[in-house]
Amino acid sequence: MIDRFWVGHSRFWIIPGTEEIPFVQTWPQVLKKRGILTLIWIAGAAVIAGIVILLH
Repeated sequence: MIDRFWVGHSRFWIIPGTEEIPFVQTWPQVLKKRGILTLIWIAGAAVIAGIVILLH
């Protein structure tokens, strides 16, 4: 959230010569990344839970 509002809208963070380079991710990029990582974490937790159940 800080990146989106403070860094993304502040002229303080613009480095001369890099004005056209997007350095803050768009909302769709953020949501896609978080969605994919959520699925990966859920799958990893399921695998670990399965291993724990098999060991007990």
